[in-house]
Amino acid sequence: MTHIDSSDGAAVLVRVADAEVIGFPPQTVRVLADSSATGGRLSTQRVTLADGANGASPHHHANSAELFYVLSGSVQLLAGDRLLVASEGDLALVPPGLPHAFAAAQASDFDLLIVVTPGLERFEYFRHLARIATGRQSPESLLEVQAHYDTFFDDSPPGSKPVAPASRVRGRWPRRQRRNELTPATRRELKTRFLTGAALVFRGQKREGKAMLVTDVGYTLAGLTAAAIIVIGARFLIAPTVAAAGFGIAAGHDGGNADPYLSVKGVRDIASGLIAVILLTAQMPHVLGWFELAASTIPIGDAIIVLRHGGPKATAYGVHGATAVVLLATAALLFT
Repeated sequence: MTHIDSSDGAAVLVRVADAEVIGFPPQTVRVLADSSATGGRLSTQRVTLADGANGASPHHHANSAELFYVLSGSVQLLAGDRLLVASEGDLALVPPGLPHAFAAAQASDFDLLIVVTPGLERFEYFRHLARIATGRQSPESLLEVQAHYDTFFDDSPPGSKPVAPASRVRGRWPRRQRRNELTPATRRELKTRFLTGAALVFRGQKREGKAMLVTDVGYTLAGLTAAAIIVIGARFLIAPTVAAAGFGIAAGHDGGNADPYLSVKGVRDIASGLIAVILLTAQMPHVLGWFELAASTIPIGDAIIVLRHGGPKATAYGVHGATAVVLLATAALLFT
């Protein structure tokens, strides 16, 4: 477990292995320390964006400043009416009240450490965003809690009105940071991108939510097929002759000499099911998808074996063929 001691004067230790990760590529947030864990001093999280993904639509914090430190890659930052580019090792500080947004540079990834001070309760905020992304809450629901999270959106979802006015305060950037300014043409192009692309992040989250729901269906199918394979494997260990009959090839005529080989099959079935369960638990949809795709060759081969040995066509097509179709469909859903 992460050790957090928020008593006065004590240190706060957050272990990376225990930090909660919210979202899916190309947008993930590793929440590190919340305001409640630091006595209200700060809250911090690590944001990773890939392939030019938008990070946040224009918003401002009424009471807190937000610090951005670029761990790797390149980030485009809209601060008030200024567009800046920060690269690895650069730091930017947005004062309270200044509308801002950020995104990965086009065709680029970045890893960003964000610190908000005084601290805000950010963990539940990002969980709220995740619920919106999966369709469990509407984008407008976030507008109802803007004051609670001290995060006021300066471009609201279509048809919505902010519940609190946007307090716009013009900020000034140190002259030494102006080396990262863009040309006027690029500034106009990127500002359009932020205000029409990042500001429509809610729509993007809806689309991402649909993809995540498809992935969830894939996870469900993978879990069901893994459980079925484990049960089938157990049958081959407990009652090999009966299991072989269900497989499509009778094994009772040899006086039980085939039982050890059928038990070997049972062990391998159980192992295959457990591998799927492990990948499912690890929340690795693409890796699990490749496994399901490779595993589909097993029932295809089983169907061919049954047919070649004069087994029932109903079993070959209705059991093994159907299993292969389910595995292929599961892989397709997990690749979405």
